[in-house]
Amino acid sequence: MRSSTSSGITRDSSINLSFGNQTLKRKNANISAIPFLDLTSDEDLNDHHILKDVISGLSKDYLDHGDETLVCAICHAKLWKDEAHRGNKSGKNTYFSMCCGKGKVELPELKEAPPEYLNLYRHLDPKSKYFMKNIRRFNSMFSFTSMGGKIDSSINKGNAPYTFRLSGQNYHSMGSLIPSYGSKPKFSQLYIYDTQNEVSNRQNAFSKEKDGCISPSHSLDIETIQFLKVMLDSTNELVKWYRMARDCFSENPHMDLKLRLIGRRQKDGRTYNLPTASEVAALIVGDIGDSIDNRDIIVTTQSGSLQHINELHPTYLALQYPLLFPYGDDGYRVDIPHRGVTPSTDTKRRNCIMREFFAYRIQDRVNIFSLVLNSKRLFQQFLVDAYTMIESERLYYVRNQQKVLRCESYETLRSLQSHGNTDISNIGKRVILPSSFTGGARLVSKNAFENLSANGSKDSSCMLYSETDEFLLKHDFKPITEIQEITKVSRVIVLGTVKRVCTDFSWYYWGCKSCHKKVDEDIMMNIELNDGSTGKKAVVCSSSVCNNKVVSVLPSMLIPTLSTLQPLKSHLKKLPI
Repeated sequence: MRSSTSSGITRDSSINLSFGNQTLKRKNANISAIPFLDLTSDEDLNDHHILKDVISGLSKDYLDHGDETLVCAICHAKLWKDEAHRGNKSGKNTYFSMCCGKGKVELPELKEAPPEYLNLYRHLDPKSKYFMKNIRRFNSMFSFTSMGGKIDSSINKGNAPYTFRLSGQNYHSMGSLIPSYGSKPKFSQLYIYDTQNEVSNRQNAFSKEKDGCISPSHSLDIETIQFLKVMLDSTNELVKWYRMARDCFSENPHMDLKLRLIGRRQKDGRTYNLPTASEVAALIVGDIGDSIDNRDIIVTTQSGSLQHINELHPTYLALQYPLLFPYGDDGYRVDIPHRGVTPSTDTKRRNCIMREFFAYRIQDRVNIFSLVLNSKRLFQQFLVDAYTMIESERLYYVRNQQKVLRCESYETLRSLQSHGNTDISNIGKRVILPSSFTGGARLVSKNAFENLSANGSKDSSCMLYSETDEFLLKHDFKPITEIQEITKVSRVIVLGTVKRVCTDFSWYYWGCKSCHKKVDEDIMMNIELNDGSTGKKAVVCSSSVCNNKVVSVLPSMLIPTLSTLQPLKSHLKKLPI
């Protein structure tokens, strides 16, 4: 994660941050003052008291890159030198690939938030400090959707920086307009149901206070919730539509009402990201009809179930992060063209992809205050959410490009087809990730073997040689069930974790390196190396392939067949772990 420092500060690259809970030693230095703010404290900050010393006795693991000194000439993003020099070895270019793809990506600026709301991010009064400390909680209070996955808070212990960790599948879900009978309102339902007690309902839905206990900051909490409610009611188009639904239910509580969140935009995404009221949503009374697009989100009156929101919907981010997008700004759209692309432009990739969209949005730019970059803990959640969205889009692309990836050429499917199996649609996995997919098992294994191969030339203790590496990179990985079905002599390299070693069971054999035939251990001999030491084992192989040549032997693992697998399992159960 990147963090920018004040433009008037010059910091030595030898200055490091310490680990753990240590005593801070201070010494005078001729640099500008750096204010350290404690957001966890409710005490007032003395603006006249500024730390003028630098912390010494710091770890060597911390590297200070200084300030962002380079500015992209196209999108005005501020970058560090190490970022800007990627793909720009000469250093002569004034436009860069990390921010706007060297000018390919063009997105409109986000509208500046109301001044009173900006003060919560910029000021240091108790209300602002309390808001920033609990910004994730306040965002959840006004969020329209719930976030899937499991948040792991156990990692945040001690004095280390806050870390947002999410495990499991991530998704955004939305409920019906009003809760089921006997259920309490949550998320978007709080905009419609029992709005006379809306402030207390939002506080109780996300309160950490025990029953009967009132926190000293209770009044500050109520004041902040009330302020955010009034602000969103006046600025956010999504909130206005939910308020209109509330008014409809007030007139007729039994109305069959549906809210349609429109999934397509008619305006150019390079210029417009603030849709009008008619482009955001529509209220439907009665049947839906045939005018619904497959990208639209239909929120029913009282369904009692949750529906997952597609990551490609324009309001996906605005529904989850109303405090980062107070006007209900559109997020990523699949139809945002690259800069200069017209309907007549002949290019392979015409539109902006999700990775390019987020790479553009999270940049710090000249004379622009970004709510996203300054939202602290909520920014961490936003980054994790954005990463999962990018991965989902890439997986969706792979799923729809299986024919292009030529997965039918895999050896297993071809061998099954050659043996008379006409229906092989249920064989193997439905979706096969290419070896170029970042984070996939095939790319991880490939990189691991390349690193081992590179180290093997320098370290004689490495057990993998260039011939083995070449073999592994040319062949696909197979499960053990496919290996058991091999009917001919094949060379197989097994990767796994050894949990038990059976000493009284023949789990390997000595085989010829050339023809892989099993050789008699009694006739094996040791080859004397140039330094006089005993090296590899060799044997005179009498097979038709080797024709009585002296060849080296290698230990080969026995892969149990289906007939011998059960006795082997029974034998391993008797061994101690």
